[in-house]
Amino acid sequence: TETITPELALHAYWAVDAQALRIEGIEEGGIDRLADNAQLPAGPFEELAGQTVDRFYPFAGDIVLVDAGGHRKITLRSEESDKSVVW
Repeated sequence: TETITPELALHAYWAVDAQALRIEGIEEGGIDRLADNAQLPAGPFEELAGQTVDRFYPFAGDIVLVDAGGHRKITLRSEESDKSVVW
């Protein structure tokens, strides 16, 4: 027999202003799946407007969507997760 580790994905769609969105909590860098799995540099994630992204972050923790256009912050918390994806 073979051991299989299941994965779970929650695809949440938030009505945010992509022109004024910043994502906090993924500053350590990750992997860009649309650029041949290139390693992303560490730093803030602020370039969503007008771009298609598919990025994998091999760690998990609180992620905060800072929606300046909507004057709010949305905190996403995960437990026992080891990765996050932004797309």
